[in-house]
Amino acid sequence: MDIAERRKPQDGPQPAQVRRTPDRPPRVHAADRSSREVVIRLLNSDSGIQPLDQIGLFAGHLKTMRKFLSSQGLVLVTGPTGSGKTSTLYTALKSIKSSSNNIITLEIRSSCSCRGVNQTSDQRQGRADITTGLRSILRQDPNVILVGEIRDHETADIALQAAQTGHSC
Repeated sequence: MDIAERRKPQDGPQPAQVRRTPDRPPRVHAADRSSREVVIRLLNSDSGIQPLDQIGLFAGHLKTMRKFLSSQGLVLVTGPTGSGKTSTLYTALKSIKSSSNNIITLEIRSSCSCRGVNQTSDQRQGRADITTGLRSILRQDPNVILVGEIRDHETADIALQAAQTGHSC
């Protein structure tokens, strides 16, 4: 983060140890408001990702989730900020990762570190960069793709086409 930049919001990782949790570096977001608001979010790294059966899904939903994760298609995880979307996605990835599964993520900022998963992030945050990145990833023969955010029709179209043509996305 650039302390001299006050005209636009910024965010990024902040290396720190927070109450005996060195594997959970906080993310800091600062915006120029009259209140000088700073938001700090704690996200688990790979070691803090819970097994799929321990994230609070009802038995029927857990069975459905496992079925979705073992088939071809598209799984969307939606919800408000702080509702557990990222944790749910990384829990799902951890449950299916193996040496034979080429899993690639495309995120504006990688929120969690997950060993055995090829993670890419694009700090530029442009729509064209996400769609270009997704097209590029499709040429790398992935079995599973995690798209961190789908904010526009073009990205949604590419993700859906990938899922329909044999790439889980």
